[in-house]
Amino acid sequence: MTIKTDARGNISSTQLSSVTGDRKEDGMALHLALLAFYHKIPNPRANQTYRQPVKFDYTKSNAAKAAAAAAKTTKTTQTTR
Repeated sequence: MTIKTDARGNISSTQLSSVTGDRKEDGMALHLALLAFYHKIPNPRANQTYRQPVKFDYTKSNAAKAAAAAAKTTKTTQTTR
């Protein structure tokens, strides 16, 4: 993730280097990365570009688990005629 600051040291832009394609998951990754960023750098410098590593395993997320469980349940409860 790339984080840029303005002349006052406030975050002016953020960009994920890669996305999952799921807005909710990408938003969660962005939110967690920003929390980690402020923890590591409580007073960002003005006009800087920072790179914050983000490791996000989509396949193990709750959303993926829920979707897999729903798909499995759907398959086992369907009836054929």
